[in-house]
Amino acid sequence: MLIKSIELINWRSHKHTLLQFSRGTNILIGIMGSGKSSVLEAICFALYGTIPAMHRRKIKIGDVISKNILGTKQHCRVNLVFEHDNAEYNISREIANGKSNAELRENGKLIEAKSDAVSSMISNLLGVNYDLFIKAIYAEQNKLDYFLTINPSERKRQIDALIGMDRFESARSNILKVANRMSREISILQDSLGKYDLIKLNEEKRRLEEEMQRNENETKNISDKLEALSKKIVLLDAELKELGEKKKIYDELSKKIAERETQIVEMSNNLKEYNERDMESKIRIASELRSKSDALSKDLKKQEERMADLNRLIGKLRSTIENANKKNKEKADLIGELKEIECDRTKEELIASQKECNENIAKLEKELGAASKEIQLLDEQCNHLNLEIQEIEKLVEKFPDIKQLSNRELEIKKGERDNCISWIASLKEVIKINADSISRLEKDDLGACPVCDTILDKKKVQEIIAKKRGMIENSKKELEGYHKRLIALNDEIAKYEEMLEKRDEVEKKILELPSKKSKRKEMEELKADIRKKIEQNMKLLEKRRNELKQVEALVHAAEKIESIKTRIKEIDEFIKLNENAEADLENFTKEQKSLADEVEKGRVKLVEIERQIVELDAGIKEIEQNVALRKRIESRKNELIELKRRISDVGYEEKQYEKTYDAATELKIEAEGLKAKKDGYAKNLALLKNNLDYVKKQIDEYSEIDKKIKYMSNCVKDMKEFQQALVETQAALRSELVNSINAVMKRIWRVVYPYEDISEVRMAATESDYLLQAKRGGEWISIEGNTSGGERASIVLCLRVALSIVLAPQMNLLVLDEPTHNLDENGIGALAQILRDKLPSIIGQTFVITHDDALKEGASGRLYIFNRAKEKHEPTLISETF
Repeated sequence: MLIKSIELINWRSHKHTLLQFSRGTNILIGIMGSGKSSVLEAICFALYGTIPAMHRRKIKIGDVISKNILGTKQHCRVNLVFEHDNAEYNISREIANGKSNAELRENGKLIEAKSDAVSSMISNLLGVNYDLFIKAIYAEQNKLDYFLTINPSERKRQIDALIGMDRFESARSNILKVANRMSREISILQDSLGKYDLIKLNEEKRRLEEEMQRNENETKNISDKLEALSKKIVLLDAELKELGEKKKIYDELSKKIAERETQIVEMSNNLKEYNERDMESKIRIASELRSKSDALSKDLKKQEERMADLNRLIGKLRSTIENANKKNKEKADLIGELKEIECDRTKEELIASQKECNENIAKLEKELGAASKEIQLLDEQCNHLNLEIQEIEKLVEKFPDIKQLSNRELEIKKGERDNCISWIASLKEVIKINADSISRLEKDDLGACPVCDTILDKKKVQEIIAKKRGMIENSKKELEGYHKRLIALNDEIAKYEEMLEKRDEVEKKILELPSKKSKRKEMEELKADIRKKIEQNMKLLEKRRNELKQVEALVHAAEKIESIKTRIKEIDEFIKLNENAEADLENFTKEQKSLADEVEKGRVKLVEIERQIVELDAGIKEIEQNVALRKRIESRKNELIELKRRISDVGYEEKQYEKTYDAATELKIEAEGLKAKKDGYAKNLALLKNNLDYVKKQIDEYSEIDKKIKYMSNCVKDMKEFQQALVETQAALRSELVNSINAVMKRIWRVVYPYEDISEVRMAATESDYLLQAKRGGEWISIEGNTSGGERASIVLCLRVALSIVLAPQMNLLVLDEPTHNLDENGIGALAQILRDKLPSIIGQTFVITHDDALKEGASGRLYIFNRAKEKHEPTLISETF
């Protein structure tokens, strides 16, 4: 794997940063808080969707978004590009609204777009999951010696988990639990077999099967009789169906014959005599009257249309005369209003004066706006200064003795903490040893002493147990005291580290305090002068606005005079245009009255003609109805003859139908009796079957339990054998892994450590711990308490490289954050040479984060310098040297 580049947008202190990387050692150097470690966190986040602080829930996912940098938004994005197996991969992860989104592309093609799925695919692709990456590849800040700082049992657990050994331990423990549970279940199953009597169950099974056979034979006999009856019933039903069809036809025809006879009688009673000549005469007269009615209707329509036109003209003339009267009155009112308005200046003069007033007001408002903006800007600057001054005063109050701090005091406290941790581990071991001894003594009945093999009596055993319990209680009290002291030391160390980290920043800010207060005073005085000027301009602006109101009132008066004169002219034109309206109204009114009389006479005549037409139409209709009725009577008589012929052809006899119906009914009653008897046998058979099923079920349960007991007994035996195999496999794999790590460490030790006093280093696995040892003067010694800080740093660096090579060979990557912790000047120089000349031949790509300028010489790949004005909340700035 080769990481080619990473892009950070709104990530931590980075507003927008793009870094290119190469093979060899890539170094990121800068002061504390400049954003170096954020780059490594971003690489970790891009690969696995989390970082150590997020994974340990010290921060939330949204806390990595830049919030103190001006101009940033509430989202961030990380883009990582790397090569693996001749393919280029691009991971893009974005955080917004408390949620994370991700995309993974291979050679530009999208292959996954869900956050968890991307993390899983990366783990499978590289063969390294998040836990392995954090512990074997990514050494967090000042945690290069992480595995030396945790207690032995936790170190063993974590290294076992790192190499996958915990799965064997978990499997061994689970197998033991399953085996014990199966043994308990076997005992329960054996007890449950006692409730079954297999001999009685088999006898009952035979009896039920015989009785079921008898029931089945009887049921078959009844079924045979039912089959014979069913055949007879089918024949009778077919005959009865045929007779029923004839009866249905006979009844329908009889009903229709009765209906036709009744209809003929009723229609003959309604038939009337009529003369065909009368009908022709009435049709001719009705036609002549309709012609006269149509002509009269056309004349009336024309007269009514003229009447409507006259009505519209009369209405329009009356409205015009009324409007003329109103306009005369309006004209008189306007002339009176014109006399009351006073204005001694022309409209053009007034508009020019109004424009001048507006320009003066706009000029003053612009000056006031500029002054307000200046005041606002000064207020913002003053507020910012006040916040800075308050922050400095709080720092002075929080760290009053910060100038007296030294790194020596912090190292003393850390030494005390390490000593305290060692005592806690020792006391826990003492408690465990004594508890194990008590457990063995309580189990053995007057057995031998677990130390010297002396035979112990009961009294002696109790005395030893009481003594060891006292030792446990004393150890627990001491352990509680050391735990409290450890908590207090951690708090003190955290405070010291915070104070040391902020010492330079606080001292710099304290020196800036007088100048900031002086600048704030100058700004307050400037604001007072500007506000005084604003007040003067406000008074002048009010005066100019009053002048504008007076001019606007005069302009309004001049415009009103023009409007009144225009309106009087319009009224005069309207009156002149409509001066003949009254004469026209009189002529149209006379014509309307004459035309109304003619229309009334025509309507009376039209009504009389239409009445005569209605009477003639009624007579014609009555004659037509008689003709139609006579035709229907003839048709019904013909239908009646046909129906009588059809009913004689049906051949239906009522007595034959009744005889067949009675015979079929008797056979059906007999069949129902046989069915009831058959149902009784069926119910008895079902009951016998249920009883037989229950007996068979109990016999099957007995067989199943017996079979299960045999199977589980074999399983328990196999699991115990498998458990022993797991123990042996665990030991073999642990030994093989330790040998692999030691082989790598032996090969690279001379590369990372240039001195001769320590010839070799190794990892040793015990029952309860993994130890790091160094060979000095031909003797193997533990590095804890027997090596200097620089030697210890070289050894753990060698371990880190070995873990990366052995456990994550596909990544071929190492990440170191502040690796110069505990190294002196010579050690740092040696480390720089290792990083530049030695490490690239062992690890394909290395990332180093440091604040130490001496490590610049260690870069064989890219070297970036990080800068940031943290106190101004500015983003990280980066320059590349090569």
